[in-house]
Amino acid sequence: MARSSVRAVRPGSADLVDLEQLWIDYRVSAGQTREWAARMVRDGRLRDAVEHKDVRIFLAHNGTEATGYLVLLRNPMSSMSDETSVWIDQMYVLPAHRRTGVARSLLAVVPLAAESIGAGVVTAAVPAAQRDINRFFARLGFASTTTLRSTSVAALRRHLEPELAAERAGGQSVVRLRRSIRGRARTKTATARNAG
Repeated sequence: MARSSVRAVRPGSADLVDLEQLWIDYRVSAGQTREWAARMVRDGRLRDAVEHKDVRIFLAHNGTEATGYLVLLRNPMSSMSDETSVWIDQMYVLPAHRRTGVARSLLAVVPLAAESIGAGVVTAAVPAAQRDINRFFARLGFASTTTLRSTSVAALRRHLEPELAAERAGGQSVVRLRRSIRGRARTKTATARNAG
């Protein structure tokens, strides 16, 4: 297993083209269309990330081709903490190069990057459903600290609407609605019994 070389992607470098292709492959594997991913590249999403002061992107090479990338973000652990942390936002290795040491080579730059900015903590955003990836990070000493859950605004609003309505009406309208529903259910049940 040959060790991959890893280098930082700099604005305007030739590595940006390799990063763009790997990122498109990653987004397609995550369920996006190739057209959508290519449009994001054309719109400058990756170029902007490479130029951002709090983002560092590293590219792994096996000598002939780019085999993976790693995106690091400098961020506090939380909005209520001033402790600087390095977040592993994305890591992708081409399927043909997995289990060959590419991910370890990419991760080897993380402690150096963290120390260079004074961060004492490294956090990884790992998909919950990806058991192999979770095990990989656990073997490297990453502990599960939180579970991030996401939903759309519309779905949250749908689930909260009864509570929001109760809050606006002091709880009275929800109580009335529930009593009305129960009353109708009792009437239907009684009617069904009498008919049968």
